[in-house]
Amino acid sequence: MEKKSTASAYSKLLLDAWNDMVNLFEKGYITFYAEGDLRSHLFSCCINYFRQGDYFLPWEIHAEKTIGTKRADIILGKKDVALELKFLRYTHATPTFQDVIKDASKVAAYLTENSFKHAFLGIIDEKGTSKRKMPMLSEKSESWREIETDKGLVIFVLCEITP
Repeated sequence: MEKKSTASAYSKLLLDAWNDMVNLFEKGYITFYAEGDLRSHLFSCCINYFRQGDYFLPWEIHAEKTIGTKRADIILGKKDVALELKFLRYTHATPTFQDVIKDASKVAAYLTENSFKHAFLGIIDEKGTSKRKMPMLSEKSESWREIETDKGLVIFVLCEITP
């Protein structure tokens, strides 16, 4: 079997891991209190796919890796996939929608300034900001999910950013 190490294989792995993480949340197996929880659960789901697949060793996955002057939440491959995460908590004033826009620009810079092949922005939104201010994401993202919880609607979206 041919080993996987292409940018498209890493992109698919990230999308599959994201969907698994959302499913775990929906079933009540995991919860999020901070962006670090989001990063660690997603990292774990990515590792599960590395274990199942036929990827070159050592696995190319990094958390909180500095890229130029910026720090990416998760990197897959050498310069294949960069991911920035944002967690909009219903109990906190920050981050705001403006912070999401700033992170989208940061993700675009991974492509233009740092030669990454793919860059993604992952958002968990407990405030409903995404639905009000970013309705175009629901049309562009295959991963848009709305889950009703005892605290209200939680929106999950993973979108690829293009320069």
